[in-house]
Amino acid sequence: MHLQCLGLSHNTADVALREKLASVENGFLDLVRVSSKDVPDISEMVVLSTCNRVEIYSVSSDISFSSLEQLIVQHTEVSQEDIATRMYRRIDMQ
Repeated sequence: MHLQCLGLSHNTADVALREKLASVENGFLDLVRVSSKDVPDISEMVVLSTCNRVEIYSVSSDISFSSLEQLIVQHTEVSQEDIATRMYRRIDMQ
C-alpha cells in the first residue's frame, strides 16, 4: 500500500482554482464519499483544505494518480489541464 498526495497550493494555483477544488457547492466533498465505491484501488482518502492549499491524501495499492484525477474532473469544475499543470504529486511522502 502507498500513501499518495495530490494537491495544489498558493505557489502552484491562483485563488479561483483553489476555490473550485475546495468548494462544497462544486461537489468536491462528494468525491470522498464516492471514492470507496467507484475506485476499488483506493482504500482510504482524506482531504486537507486551507486558504493556501488543497491536498488529497489517499492510500492505494496502485502507484497511480489517474483514479484520483478522474474523480476530481468528474466531481468538480477543475479541468484535466489544470490538474496536469497546477497540481503536485507525492508518493510515500518522498
